[in-house]
Amino acid sequence: MSLRINTNVDALNGWRQMVKNQGMLSQSLQRLSSGLKINSAADGPAALIISQNLTAQLAGISQAMDNTNQAISMVQTAEGAMDEMNNLLVKAKQLALSSMSSATADKAQAGANNTEFQNIMSSLNRITVQTQYAQNGLLSGAFSAGKTVMVGAFGKQSVKVSIVNLKSKITGYLSANANKISTWSKAASALKGVSKLFSVVNTQRGKLGALQTNTLQSNLNSLQSAYQNLSAAKSTITDVDFAQESANYTKYQILMQSSTAMLAQANQLPQGVLKLLG
Repeated sequence: MSLRINTNVDALNGWRQMVKNQGMLSQSLQRLSSGLKINSAADGPAALIISQNLTAQLAGISQAMDNTNQAISMVQTAEGAMDEMNNLLVKAKQLALSSMSSATADKAQAGANNTEFQNIMSSLNRITVQTQYAQNGLLSGAFSAGKTVMVGAFGKQSVKVSIVNLKSKITGYLSANANKISTWSKAASALKGVSKLFSVVNTQRGKLGALQTNTLQSNLNSLQSAYQNLSAAKSTITDVDFAQESANYTKYQILMQSSTAMLAQANQLPQGVLKLLG
């Protein structure tokens, strides 16, 4: 073994090992304190890119779930209003049939039927105007051409919600000459208009029900599953395994203590030269 003073190779090796162990100990401590394996790009460039892409996708899916839930609430609002319209139209049909039965309805009863019928027409118009979601008239034409609901994490993943303009349908089917049942002929005309409007409302309710069940709710279920699975994938990439990292921390802590002690020993080796000179 050669003895040198100017260059202590053993001490340099001990120092290098100590610095290395200190870096690994610091990294392990950072992971344990943050709960993340990837705290900077240097910890894993490829893993960082994948995890950030997953984070962005998860944020998009989260918003898509919010959009879908809101769309379901909107459809339910419209469908609930149409359910009440159906009830009113059933009553209107009964009144029209009552007024057409001239053998059993006298002039006074026909007049009372007509008053109630007019009240129903006013209620139908009021429902079509006042049924709104986010200040959009659901039944008064705002959705006639369809409005877009973003139901995915990416730009082209969308569905359209279309709702017929029931306000214009009321005007078309129950015009000024067909919204009264004071006479047999007027009641017959009104009955025809009520039946057409009833069919339109029923058809639209069926379309909204299919949209809610087969498109929106199904999409929501799919998004929830995707969110869960992608979150698990992201966790595998970014989240630290505390059991494993605790073991690493203990290992590097011992190695740090050992390398520090060995560096101290290596620094004492050149003193052997003094014995040769003594």
